[in-house]
Amino acid sequence: MDSEQEILSVFKDIAHATSQQMLDDIVIITTTNGERPSFEKLMQKLKLLDKELTEKGVQLLEKQKAETGTLSEPLTNAIKAEIAATVEAFVKKL
Repeated sequence: MDSEQEILSVFKDIAHATSQQMLDDIVIITTTNGERPSFEKLMQKLKLLDKELTEKGVQLLEKQKAETGTLSEPLTNAIKAEIAATVEAFVKKL
């Protein structure tokens, strides 16, 4: 597996774990309060997920750029696509 594939694989794992943790938090809140969080609270979680994934993706891309000297456009696009797919899957699970 080449370096870019490894980075993408790591990012996918991070994205899945982050999304799952937020979904678990929603389940805990729902169980504790006896009702689902408000729409506004769910949208805050969604924005937070997008923000966290973007920050983690940027960190991985910056690390890769420091190691190789260039920023890989295909890797950048793959990370953007994974963020979009993770956010979409998160919304569907709500």
